[in-house]
Amino acid sequence: MKYITYLFLFLTFGNVTAQGDFTFSPEKPKAGEPITISYKPSATVPAKLTGVQIKGISLDDLDFKATRAAGKYTATIKPDTNAHMVYFIITAGGALDNNQGKGYWIQLYENDKPKRNANTALSYFYQYFGEEAGVSSDKTKALEALTSEVGLYPDNNSAKQTYYRMLLAEDKTLATSKIQDELVALKTRGLEKETDYNYLIALYNFLGEKENVQTAVEERKTKFPEGTWLVNSQINNFYSEKDISKKRELYAEIIKNIETKENWKNYKNSIPSYKLQVLSAYLGKKDWDGLKAAVKEFNVEENAQLASMYNSAAWKLYEDSSDLTRAEEMSKIATSFAKKQWDDAEKESKSERKLKQLKNTYSMYADTYAAVLLKLGKHAEGLPFAKEAALDINKGESATMNEIYALLASKVQPAKEYKPQFEKFVIEGKSTSKIKGILSEIYTKEKGSPDGFDKYIAELEVEAKRKMREELTKKIENTPAPDFTLLNLDGTEVKLSELKGKTVIVDFWATWCGPCIASFPGMRKAQEKYKDDPNVKFVFINSWERVEDIKKTVTDFITKGNYPFDVLFDKENKTITSYKVSGIPTKFIIDKTGNIRFTSVGFSGSDDKLVDELSTMVELASGK
Repeated sequence: MKYITYLFLFLTFGNVTAQGDFTFSPEKPKAGEPITISYKPSATVPAKLTGVQIKGISLDDLDFKATRAAGKYTATIKPDTNAHMVYFIITAGGALDNNQGKGYWIQLYENDKPKRNANTALSYFYQYFGEEAGVSSDKTKALEALTSEVGLYPDNNSAKQTYYRMLLAEDKTLATSKIQDELVALKTRGLEKETDYNYLIALYNFLGEKENVQTAVEERKTKFPEGTWLVNSQINNFYSEKDISKKRELYAEIIKNIETKENWKNYKNSIPSYKLQVLSAYLGKKDWDGLKAAVKEFNVEENAQLASMYNSAAWKLYEDSSDLTRAEEMSKIATSFAKKQWDDAEKESKSERKLKQLKNTYSMYADTYAAVLLKLGKHAEGLPFAKEAALDINKGESATMNEIYALLASKVQPAKEYKPQFEKFVIEGKSTSKIKGILSEIYTKEKGSPDGFDKYIAELEVEAKRKMREELTKKIENTPAPDFTLLNLDGTEVKLSELKGKTVIVDFWATWCGPCIASFPGMRKAQEKYKDDPNVKFVFINSWERVEDIKKTVTDFITKGNYPFDVLFDKENKTITSYKVSGIPTKFIIDKTGNIRFTSVGFSGSDDKLVDELSTMVELASGK
């Protein structure tokens, strides 16, 4: 469902230092109908504005032009009929007018009240989308929006489930009481439809009542033997099956059901996705010949999903260097497809959002292609793709792309051409150890000795570290860290409260989480840096695992990777819930008094940057 329509307004004038005047009509606008918007910059903006352009972009490629009169900008927009909310990004001369942190947005109406899921959309805005409009993530406001949604639409069970999930993280006692009340109300109304049972099962799951969940599941099977649950079960079995032969059998059964059974008719449009799932089985087994044959057999045309699959396959082959020729073939197909999509979108004057998305996809595929060509020794051929990805599109902001570019440039160009750019990477904090290694080689060749290189690099890094410290200083927190008592790999009990007096780095992760694993080499380096410091402690809390035997899976993974980490098990996910983690990897830096001072989400891709950031956080948390 398309909850939010996104609109961006770009204004090309001087800095905005106060909120502007934003209005719209009608007072209760509807999806699919014209809405007139008006924006007047604040009085601090220069009176004479030139070259003003306002562009609106949405998921449904809704563009609009604004006109200016008497210092005010007006435009008519017409959101897609499926939209529930419109929000705006207003920038001026590079500055963002975020309405003093509240943002500019419009909810869409139906029957004289916000349409169904309009407040759900607002909740998502406060949780996820608002940051690009200058609105900080605010779970309290997100929860308030969901409260409004379930108040207006008490039968919106989907919104209720999101509401209860959020409330459990904020106030478990209150959430449990409300869920129990909802269970009573649901049973009083009667369980007449399959959807009633689906909702019942969800509520029991929230309460952790496994026996009641199983009872409800069995009752649903008895009452609705051919219900949607059976369809979903068969599809889930198909998706989870790894064996190629069995997956193909399940695929054939699904196709037959779609052709012959009434309750399967709505799944016909998903057939292309099911075909790609079969192809993914070949990909998972690295059966490249089988994958190629299946593409031809299923008559799968080149599309975004197939290109993504080829790019993933090429990257895997690049990482283990097992079949670089095939990696080159697949990567070339993916990159060419992405470039054509981007070019076609530009010719068709697609929205800025769509163009940005396609451009970023192309840069990712081009980077893979360049990396493969690097390993194949085709340096001159790979350099243009690396440059386009790292510099032209990503403006040097991706350390991992910068590295591929640097490795290729150093093989093709004279040092005097690429050295300034490599130094810029270091200055801006977007370099890697390999880029610094190339600079070390240049320095040694120029000076006749490596003596003085460390000082040279340190001088380049001064500005980047100053900026990093300045930015991190703005993010300092001071909230009590929830205590935990967890067992580690050796079965030893570890209590956070017993680590007081130390600065503790807590890293939440899972074996299935790609970014978590990608960050581990950097975390190893960070831990190594503090190995002789008894006042710094690293703990890696394993949460959100999706396997039955968690201990064996995690132990095998840590042993295979030879990671020297103190891994703790959060098998019931209580600790990660108490820390209100929304995604992993998430790291918390806890000071000596037991207070959270920093929260770091995700992984940038640069080991060096990770080490520098953690080091700076530890210093600041220690009062240094």
